[in-house]
Amino acid sequence: PSIATTQNVTERPVHLLTLSGKTEKALEDLVNSYQSYLETNPELVLADVCYTASTGRAHLNHRLGVIAYSPTELIEKLLGWKTQEELLGVFSAQPNSESPKIAFLFTGQGSQYVNMGKQLYEQAPTFRQALEQCDQILKPYLETSILEITYPKDAQNSSLLEQTAYTQPAIFALEYALFKLWESWGIKPNVVMGHSVGEYVAACIAGVFSLEDGLKLIAMRGKLMQQLPSGGEMVSVMASESEVTEAIKEYSSQVTIAAINGPESIVISGESAAITNICNFFELEGVKTKQLQVSHAFHSPLMEPMLKEFEAVAKQVAYNQPKIPLISNVTGTEVGAEITTAEYWVRHVRQPVKFAQSMKTLESEG
Repeated sequence: PSIATTQNVTERPVHLLTLSGKTEKALEDLVNSYQSYLETNPELVLADVCYTASTGRAHLNHRLGVIAYSPTELIEKLLGWKTQEELLGVFSAQPNSESPKIAFLFTGQGSQYVNMGKQLYEQAPTFRQALEQCDQILKPYLETSILEITYPKDAQNSSLLEQTAYTQPAIFALEYALFKLWESWGIKPNVVMGHSVGEYVAACIAGVFSLEDGLKLIAMRGKLMQQLPSGGEMVSVMASESEVTEAIKEYSSQVTIAAINGPESIVISGESAAITNICNFFELEGVKTKQLQVSHAFHSPLMEPMLKEFEAVAKQVAYNQPKIPLISNVTGTEVGAEITTAEYWVRHVRQPVKFAQSMKTLESEG
């Protein structure tokens, strides 16, 4: 096979060779051809070999994928496939007649950590460009660059990622960049869903609002929440929704259910003193609880003071109907025209995240 040289390749440590043939015999012949070519041309750049195979050849029914760090390893794995060895990083199959449905899920606060995605930032140009684009758009709204916060050169900036004013836009930017990377590989979602902050990225990808508007919304959301007094807490409770509802009912003005993540995985949020009392009750009942590492009590009554100002920002945004199905945190079902209103995004701040119901909806849609 002739090899085209890629230009401006950012070096990455591992590569994927994809080969295919009309028949099993044709695939075997192609594998022999590649094995021989690699053995007689040891100077070949692995990235170039894999790039040409992926983009320069038709994708036929009998397929082979091989992950390798070096040409030598690739030769060994091609030989192993021919002798039907069980090898890590070697995949062989025929495609399904129907393409699988793909859902993209975007996580929320609490998932962030310093240097998240750093290897991709250094080695994947598409990811880096998307992150840098987000950073540029966010500059009018943030005092410090999200790149300096996510990939800090000094200790002072490393703690900023835990402040919700930075956490929210940083998560949005990282998840958007990941989406652009998957998209560049030709992998696109049939349906999208997020968890709290993650729904903003899902909505952006579904075309509900532009990247500029999405980043403005999330930056202002984080900023307004940051300005609220601290003193709230969030706790994960290993109990059913009905048990938790019963336990918090006398604290209804101070504590609410913030997320329903599973049949016995409920997050409560609200004022610290009330949360402590509720946790003590659960401890006596033998129910496990875990405090979450958050700066504020999200999805709770403590968010009320920022809603009016946030609504004013949300009303400045141009909304569109989703171009692909989007499962809503607010309802747990596929969203309709309501997502194109400022009111929806205000409710989204305050209402519990119906993640368990959203997952059921995803499953029912196949």
